[in-house]
This record gives sequence, structure tokens and C-alpha cells, in this order.
Amino acid sequence: MEEKIFDLLTEMYAEMRKGFKKVDMRFEKADINELKNDVLHIENIMINNDKALFDGYRQIYEKQQEHDKRFDTIERKIDDMNLIIKKHDVEIRIIKEAK
Repeated sequence: MEEKIFDLLTEMYAEMRKGFKKVDMRFEKADINELKNDVLHIENIMINNDKALFDGYRQIYEKQQEHDKRFDTIERKIDDMNLIIKKHDVEIRIIKEAK
């Protein structure tokens, strides 16, 4: 009697294992396809974001270069004005002393 129960349980266990393997294979296939689609979707999003970030960086860099040139021009003009002011100060002092 116990041997029959054991054989029955062994047979049921083997059939259940086969059924679980089929279910596992279905889930694996579905999960792999889903994961592939998700990865491709994420890659597309990242590529677009990467391009947008690079474009933004390039625009900021170009503006910064433009501002640096303007700053250099203004700095040169201020230096030239300082020289002229010093020259005028000397001339004014000379004129005042001459009176």
C-alpha cells in the first residue's frame, strides 16, 4: 500500500515538474522579449537625451566663448581709458603748477 502511494506521489511529482518547466519556459520567453523591448526603449530615450544634453552644452560653450571675447574687449578698453586718465591727471597737474 505504501509503495503504491509512493509511486503515485512520484508520478504526480514528475508530472508537476514537467508542467512547471513549461510554465517557466513561457515566462522566460515573455520576460526576455519584454526586457528586450524595455531595454531598446530606454536606449532610444537615452540617445535622444544625450543628443539634447550635448546640444545644450555646445550652445552654452559657444555663448561663453562669445562672452569671453566681449569681456576681453571691455577689459582692453578700460585699460586704455585708465592710461588716458593718468595722462590727463599729469597734464592737469602740470597746468596747475604753471599758474
